Amino acid sequence: MKEKMTTTNSAAAAATIAPVFASKSQASPPHTPKSSVHSPASSHERLKSTLSSLTKKNK
Repeated sequence: MKEKMTTTNSAAAAATIAPVFASKSQASPPHTPKSSVHSPASSHERLKSTLSSLTKKNK
């Protein structure tokens, strides 16, 4: 029973975190280093791989 709850919670957390990260990377604050501003794709790929690894662990 507990395992099912954690799986659902992490899936819900991942679903909640993803749009937050997406909006943050699009609207970068002025103090963000230039390298990250120039490569939003790389941070997006990193986020995607993190999320996929999370979902794989849950399954």
